Amino acid sequence: MRDKIIFILKSKKWKQNRLAKELGVSASRLNGWYKGHTKPKELWIIEKIDKLYNECIQNKKPLIVG
Repeated sequence: MRDKIIFILKSKKWKQNRLAKELGVSASRLNGWYKGHTKPKELWIIEKIDKLYNECIQNKKPLIVG
């Protein structure tokens, strides 16, 4: 879950406060997940993170080399 959170933050260029607001949780709670100290337990939060992660994956443009 930590890797997904980091990927979302980097992809959307968001701060932790912004992602916490989008998820409906406190910034300190999100920070615990970000640091890997804890993990979200509620299914609805996990589903929101997965949805945002999948959106980031779909919106990521492939690098054109050459």
